[in-house]
Amino acid sequence: MKKENKQLAKKLKAEALKKKKQKRILCIVLSVVLVVVAAIGIGIGVKIANRPFTLKYSKYLTDDGKIKDAVMADYVKLVDLKEVLSVKKDDVIPTEKDVEIQMMQLISAGKKLNKEKDQKVADGDYINLDYVGYIGGKAFEGGDTGEKGTDLVIGSNSYIDDFEEQLIGHSPEEEFEITVTFPEDYGNEELNGKEAVFEIKINGIYELDLDDEKVKKNTDYKTLADFKEATAEEMRENMLRSTLWTALNEKCEVTGYPEKYISNLEDVLYKVYEQQYKYYNAMYAEYYGGVAPWDSMEDYYGMTKEELKKELRGYAEAQADQAMIAQMIFEQEKLTVSEDDRKEYLESYGYKATEYKSAVADCGKGYVEQGSIIVAVTNYLAEKVEIVETPEEDK
Repeated sequence: MKKENKQLAKKLKAEALKKKKQKRILCIVLSVVLVVVAAIGIGIGVKIANRPFTLKYSKYLTDDGKIKDAVMADYVKLVDLKEVLSVKKDDVIPTEKDVEIQMMQLISAGKKLNKEKDQKVADGDYINLDYVGYIGGKAFEGGDTGEKGTDLVIGSNSYIDDFEEQLIGHSPEEEFEITVTFPEDYGNEELNGKEAVFEIKINGIYELDLDDEKVKKNTDYKTLADFKEATAEEMRENMLRSTLWTALNEKCEVTGYPEKYISNLEDVLYKVYEQQYKYYNAMYAEYYGGVAPWDSMEDYYGMTKEELKKELRGYAEAQADQAMIAQMIFEQEKLTVSEDDRKEYLESYGYKATEYKSAVADCGKGYVEQGSIIVAVTNYLAEKVEIVETPEEDK
């Protein structure tokens, strides 16, 4: 291998690891967000896997989307639904600032970086920053932005505990240090449980910079007001559904799993992760002179095989939790799946509303119907929600 190719591969690997680790500095919560992440991973697999593999999605499901040979009451203790149908206003109604940040993230041309030094970073701000991380006085791989800047919403919990909190109160162009400790189970033996010092520079705080012309050019909306209201409405819907499923996951007790079903979910997730690793390794090798930046799946994901399997088991259980709780409610409330439910599910996975047969051909009828059951249950509960004022002590 040529020297320059080795250097290129090392640089490429460092940049990829940096992006991956920035995303991995997350608090993993078994909520609907985690479930959706796992499900989306499987959905991506549909596009890159061969048909015999994708049909495994439905292997232990009936054609109407239920888990084969399993009585949900044997595995799920369902909460009284009244306990999840009263939700706090602040949990389901986005603030104006939240809506503006979402708009800026949807249209990159709609944000302006304010670099004025008299500002102070506050919770909820959308900022751009640079950093370099050190452990024992030595910069570690993937722990810096390379002076290219990276965006962050304060309070998003995108980084490890106490990272974002320590940025609050600082100003653009200010350079300072913060100290954090990586979780013991972070997934990288060089970082697990280690204390790190980060040199930080705040580059600026983003402001919304949109008008009717930019909206018309970049969206299907004609005015800024229309785009803002549509964004707020979509956020409300997503927040409501997330709040409902977070409450269900917290209050319902899943006491076990049908073994064949959960084992199959683990196998499917492992295959998807394996395909992603192979795909990106091959893609980078093709574009960079045959140099593959990762030696193995463990290298690509930054964890040992045992750690990867443990993580996949958690994702499989999270997906199973949602599917099993949904099936339990579906049966208890004597619900049915409507065509609108199916269309909503299909569109959430990148299919057109009319492509039901294509989705079934890709991953089996049972899998599509199971997803449609989850949508049907979510819509049923969303229609019954009562939004109450957030108590002062919770604000």
